[in-house]
Amino acid sequence: MLGAVLLALPSSADITGQWDFSLSKGLGTTIGNGLEYFDGPTGGTAGATVFGTTTSLGIANIGGRVAEVMGFPATSKTMGYIARHGAMANGGGAYVNQYTLIMDVLYPSSSHGQ
Repeated sequence: MLGAVLLALPSSADITGQWDFSLSKGLGTTIGNGLEYFDGPTGGTAGATVFGTTTSLGIANIGGRVAEVMGFPATSKTMGYIARHGAMANGGGAYVNQYTLIMDVLYPSSSHGQ
């Protein structure tokens, strides 16, 4: 299982999305719009996504502390998550093309390079 904290930051450094994956919020947010399952709430991604703590999921604590995390599977092209970050277009044009994405991701060593 993997754990992540996902932040979407436009170049102005205004936080537009923060997903902490707490047990009570699931895909909900601390800031911005909640994540969505790419294949819908009854698809394979939703069925394989779990929420818990580092302790309950049997993974190392983060910074020496128990943390709430989300575990997610390896996905196919039809699975995954949608992050509607809410950032305004920047860098010229109609799209967000200047941003920072910060994540903590833990994956099994057997997955390295896969």
